[in-house]
Amino acid sequence: MTDLSGELYARVEEYERTWNSHEASAVAAFFAEDADMLFGNEPIRSGRDAIRDWWADYFDLIEAARGGTFAIESLRLITADVALLNVASTTAGRGVAGQGLSTRLARGTWVMVRRAGVWWIASLRGLPAEGDVRAGPGRDLDSEPATTQDLGHG
Repeated sequence: MTDLSGELYARVEEYERTWNSHEASAVAAFFAEDADMLFGNEPIRSGRDAIRDWWADYFDLIEAARGGTFAIESLRLITADVALLNVASTTAGRGVAGQGLSTRLARGTWVMVRRAGVWWIASLRGLPAEGDVRAGPGRDLDSEPATTQDLGHG
């Protein structure tokens, strides 16, 4: 593992800890100011503010006890300051009554850029895990399909 890949693994671990706080502003702070983000067939979100708003809506929809893990499946350095990561995520947890929450699997491609020594997400594309038929982020197979209106953007 090169020093740069070590930095990227550490950044994804930091992202995971932050994601588990369910604080939209803190999650959005991992994105470059001019970043864009796209999940499934949702509209693209451009800019850190739009990304923050999407995460705020998302965290309002999911269970407070839902936690996530993020694992780099592959990493390719394009240049010393640009990297392409394929990241798998799993979310699960326990509800307020102690019941197990459904496990949700997803995958994403992250383009990371290093500016002033910090790795930022410049572009994120998220999809359900291979073979998963969920219609939108944060929805289980037995729930209604997610819409942009569900996420406050419709």
